[in-house]
Amino acid sequence: MQQTPLPAWVLSYAADRAPEHGRLLQHAGFEPARYFTTLEADLAEPTPAAPLPDGVRVVPFDRSLSEAVRAAKNAAFADHWGSQPASREGWESMQGLSSFRRDLSRVALEGDAVVGFVVSEVNEDDWERQGSRSGYIALVGTVRAWRGRGLASALLDEVLAAYRAVDLERAVLDVDADNPTGALGVYTRLGFAPTARDVSYRVSY
Repeated sequence: MQQTPLPAWVLSYAADRAPEHGRLLQHAGFEPARYFTTLEADLAEPTPAAPLPDGVRVVPFDRSLSEAVRAAKNAAFADHWGSQPASREGWESMQGLSSFRRDLSRVALEGDAVVGFVVSEVNEDDWERQGSRSGYIALVGTVRAWRGRGLASALLDEVLAAYRAVDLERAVLDVDADNPTGALGVYTRLGFAPTARDVSYRVSY
């Protein structure tokens, strides 16, 4: 069977605050390709109300939902730059990390179908360096049919409430500045503000 070669990328990231790393990558043939913004929310500040859309309920991330959430993640991120489908092995490995917090993650269901999700992580080893007790929002996604209907905002509202309930002080996430879903606007409306930026450098083969 004839095989068709596909283009390949090698990606590396460098923080704006460390420009020498970017220069080193460019010297090696990498070029700037994309910009990612780190956003933080002070959980002492109230979050604007974000009601759930009709017909949707939100539940904590339960292991029984894992495979359905993985499928929703792969569908939701199919048009995101640089995103690759999560394999079953990789997805289970992520949940095995000590930083993964099932209790602080949320899943949106329409009937029995997963239509959105937020995956949270907490790494207490970072707290001293950061100067606050923080939670990291690793993934936020809604399936395409539910985009633009307020679902992501409602999910995040519930997640931030869960963070407050366990005495976290800040919520942190990273977003592609050119995210096709308009995610940056969703986050800033919920009180997130930019604190840093990373550059994705790429070399193509």
